[in-house]
Amino acid sequence: MKKMKSFKLTPEWVLENLPDMMYADGNGIITLSTEKTTDDHLMRLALNTLKIPYKEFKNVNMEDISIWYEFKIDDIKIDCPSLYLEMMEMNSPSLEYKLNRNIDLN
Repeated sequence: MKKMKSFKLTPEWVLENLPDMMYADGNGIITLSTEKTTDDHLMRLALNTLKIPYKEFKNVNMEDISIWYEFKIDDIKIDCPSLYLEMMEMNSPSLEYKLNRNIDLN
């Protein structure tokens, strides 16, 4: 019998790779969003596994679904170090960073 191959997903991998959009507001709050219910379930599982308090928002209509999560950047500092560093850079209120990333300044 052939041995089944397996792989491990970490909460950090899920939170880094599944969101359709990542945003940091410049005040220490991260928003991650998805339009896929499968990714939504995994993202919620990752946040709950890490015991990160978050706010969940949903926008559902006949054709589309958008789900997003808001939480504090500092809540991922220990368990998600690479995501933390990425979000801290994105959280930078500097004009140069926003211009380099083509972030809307309005």
